Amino acid sequence: MHANPYRPPMNVNTAGAVCGNSGWLAFVLRNGLLPSLLGTITVVSVLPLNFAAFALWLALLASFVRKQLRQRRSTIAVTSAMMQMAVIVAIVTAAHLASGKMTDRFLDRTILLPKSRMTLGELEGDPDGPRPEWRPFSVSISVPGEEKTKVIVFPETSLTVRQFVCAIESQSTLRHLFAHCGNGWTILWGGDCSFGLHLRHPPGATAGLPSSAVRPPGSH
Repeated sequence: MHANPYRPPMNVNTAGAVCGNSGWLAFVLRNGLLPSLLGTITVVSVLPLNFAAFALWLALLASFVRKQLRQRRSTIAVTSAMMQMAVIVAIVTAAHLASGKMTDRFLDRTILLPKSRMTLGELEGDPDGPRPEWRPFSVSISVPGEEKTKVIVFPETSLTVRQFVCAIESQSTLRHLFAHCGNGWTILWGGDCSFGLHLRHPPGATAGLPSSAVRPPGSH
């Protein structure tokens, strides 16, 4: 009776190869997938959920590194820590630099002015009365008395909030400020602009200087 030539020898042990493959799979999942998941949650979540996700990742990494060091696997510990930190840094940096922030979308809204030349007093309106009908509810302007007669020239009557703010900041001492709700801030989308845009006279401002605060969409 002849042995089956296609049957592997009974003394060959394939357990080591299986363990090796599963070990590499676990290594990749732990150091690639896990930080990617928790990093994504960190950049898209609002306070305090983003800090909780980051703290969870840090705790899991510290626990794993301590375990490897106790087993004298310093190479695995260092490699895992470096890989996971690289993944987290890449995700957070990409989210921070990503376009589409809520402030950019706010600045890209359109305003229709009644005329292309207006004094700051006209733009502000009556501080004790209703706001001008043309001005969005989410935009407020406060002008010091000595600048109320200052004439601002706009490129056209239909323009974006960004162009509106740039024209005012380049021709007066007013500077813009977004008011956000802290619980609505995320790394990916920034502040939520829930309290609108405010144009004010900050201490030490110099008239006539071009605005550097209102940047083109996607620049940071």
